[in-house]
Amino acid sequence: MNEQSVMEAKKGTCKHGEFYLSEGCPLCIEEARRERAAKAGVPIVKVRYFTADGEAVSDREYTYYSEEALNVGDVVIVPVRDTTARAKVSQVAVPDSEIEAFKDKVKTIPAGSKMTAQPEPEPPPEVKQGITEGIEQRPEITGTALTTPDKDKTVKLLVEQAESMVKYANELVIASSDDVKDATADLALVAGLTKQLKAKRDEYVKPLQAEADKAKAFFDSIMNPVAEAYKTGKQKILDYNAEVERQIAEAKRIEDEKYRLAQEEAALKGGEITIDLTPVKKPAETPNSVRTDMGNAHKTGNWKWKVVDLSQVPREYLVVDSAMLTAIARSHHDAKPVPGIRFYFEPGLRINTR
Repeated sequence: MNEQSVMEAKKGTCKHGEFYLSEGCPLCIEEARRERAAKAGVPIVKVRYFTADGEAVSDREYTYYSEEALNVGDVVIVPVRDTTARAKVSQVAVPDSEIEAFKDKVKTIPAGSKMTAQPEPEPPPEVKQGITEGIEQRPEITGTALTTPDKDKTVKLLVEQAESMVKYANELVIASSDDVKDATADLALVAGLTKQLKAKRDEYVKPLQAEADKAKAFFDSIMNPVAEAYKTGKQKILDYNAEVERQIAEAKRIEDEKYRLAQEEAALKGGEITIDLTPVKKPAETPNSVRTDMGNAHKTGNWKWKVVDLSQVPREYLVVDSAMLTAIARSHHDAKPVPGIRFYFEPGLRINTR
């Protein structure tokens, strides 16, 4: 283990508990920031968190120190417990008197947290000109779809938040009702981030998916009739083979019946037979393989099954109707008993974002 790895693995202790020496105690760091902010007269601002869809902001305001000057309307990344959230500045120059009762709990927005509007990416020259190796330009593929998520600054910020939230969830300890309340607020932020990530994913995927769907529909319009033609031709060969087999089987049945009657006649007339035992004319059997210059065909087959008497089917071959039982559980809970089935309630938790 090299020197850097050793340092990253070492732990120290403080009034808040253990911490990694390479990272420092986050609570001590925040306290130091808060003390510096109070002494230096750092501006106090209020923000409103963005909702899950990223379009609106929360009704409630939250107070922070800010290490850099901010204006109303600025979008910033703010610390929230062990993670971060995106928020809009709603008020600046907040007087110290408003936070006197809880100033020891006010967090600090670090310098450089303000987000700047990102310009739309410039299309590649070949797309801008309308030709890429002879392929006609697709004007409906524009904007974000021309870049990649790993180069999108907004996505990078969401990734940083996601990594913080994963760490928070792994270290989360619920030991009291207050912990449940705090965790609920943080889980709402996690749910909101998930929605933001899904929206960003759709921003990249949907335009491409729409193009893929159009291309698939175009080729399907050509390929489906071709597939139907293949199926029709194949079925006609199978029908012919089946008809030949039917005629051969019928001829054999007639020959067997004539032979049986001849035996009965011989027994009745002392060996005399008047029944014509000439073999019945029948078609030649179809070959198992057919070879041509364009391709080959080979007879195949699969054994299949169908129910002829459900009452005779052994129990181990019967399958429970899970869809019907799920519908009963949801509609009737345990008020509609089914022999051999136990309906039960499984607790869950729904987190709603503002």
